[in-house]
Amino acid sequence: MRALPRNVDVAVLGAGPAGSAAAIRLAQLGCEHVILIDRMLPSTFTIGETVSPVIQPTLEKLDAADVLERGHNRADGVASSWGSASLGYRDFFTDAQGPGWHLDRAQFDLQLSNLAKDRGAEVLHGMRVASAKRSKNHWDLRILRSSGSPEHHQIKARFVIDATGRRAAFARRQNARRVRIDCQIGIARIYEGESKFTHGYAMIEAVSIGWWYCASIPEARTIVVLMTDGDLARRGAFLSVPVWCDLLAQTNHIQNRISTARPSSSTFGVNAASGFLDKVAGAGWVAAGDSAATFDPLTSSGIVNALRSGISSAQVAVDYLSGQIGQSYSVHSRREYENYLNGRRMYYSTEGRWKDNTYWKRRNSPILIDPEAYITTERSCKVHNRMRNKLLPREEIDQIITECKGGTQLSSVVANAVRRLDPLGVTPRRIIEAIQRLVETKVLKIIDAC
Repeated sequence: MRALPRNVDVAVLGAGPAGSAAAIRLAQLGCEHVILIDRMLPSTFTIGETVSPVIQPTLEKLDAADVLERGHNRADGVASSWGSASLGYRDFFTDAQGPGWHLDRAQFDLQLSNLAKDRGAEVLHGMRVASAKRSKNHWDLRILRSSGSPEHHQIKARFVIDATGRRAAFARRQNARRVRIDCQIGIARIYEGESKFTHGYAMIEAVSIGWWYCASIPEARTIVVLMTDGDLARRGAFLSVPVWCDLLAQTNHIQNRISTARPSSSTFGVNAASGFLDKVAGAGWVAAGDSAATFDPLTSSGIVNALRSGISSAQVAVDYLSGQIGQSYSVHSRREYENYLNGRRMYYSTEGRWKDNTYWKRRNSPILIDPEAYITTERSCKVHNRMRNKLLPREEIDQIITECKGGTQLSSVVANAVRRLDPLGVTPRRIIEAIQRLVETKVLKIIDAC
């Protein structure tokens, strides 16, 4: 291993869009001693292909807009069968911000990490942080090769940005926990050869078990993905190639688009669940990108949000190094995520053809509990840890369960939770949905009025 700096101002963990954006922005803000550490080697295939024109001003803020002109295909828009069997079109060419793009994600991520290196960051691929210990004013980081080599290096970092993706590897060491909103996965397959639908549109088609996504990717390839919930996929064996192909054959538009292409991979699953960390910042660290929050692919916002989050995290790091410590990043992150959840609910509510099917009921669940009802529990707060999708942070669920002991009116419990969570933008509806889920899982139960 070559000699590495012993002391850095900021260690950025993860060289995806969020981590690279953070390193680039740190250079723009005058931070000279930055190290970017990523456990993956370059050119690792990553899903995340189509981005809307809103990516343009974000990249311009990083002086990186020209990366889209190298190795990526322009996207004309999105064709969707959503709410009806016919296709509707959203065109990008009328957008004042410019075109959308079909990304080669491996190439895009490498371009950004190379740009971070060009701006002065030390970039390490195939490396990981094996341990992190907080001292008085810095972190002691032990760096190992991801391949398992015994070689290691010690680095002292005054600040750490966790951009390790859904693993949130560093933040979880600081006792941050993922709050799961759903258990969505994508089951993907890659095709090669020209398809019938080659003029640059991504395609979305809603079906009874979820929805399909199809888009062109560089090198005359097409990716096809079934989005559904993990438990539904396991129950129906959707990862099986024959089953997946049978489901594809039942689509109205997706199967026709790739009918002249040939598969070049087997099916493979990817995590596409929405969720957020209950704590995105602490003493000398902050989480960014997918580490902090993950978004439904339907919104096509994951990559852009990762870039924006990386930019914001860099400002937090610079402020911290100059002695300014605030809570605005945490509050802003939660409020932005609540806005996303409201938009997500709106998107899914426009598809009503399968409202009684499990996948769609989970995203458009009606409120069935009477606000005047009384609820109680005899369970320990810890029992809810078995809930797969909690909707609210654990301490908030604990507080709700505690308030229900002995019998409490639902409207009172909700009012108390609203007072606690309103500064973060949490809606009463989501609080009621979380309580309803606690009732469905028998953590809480409805009783006669006390």
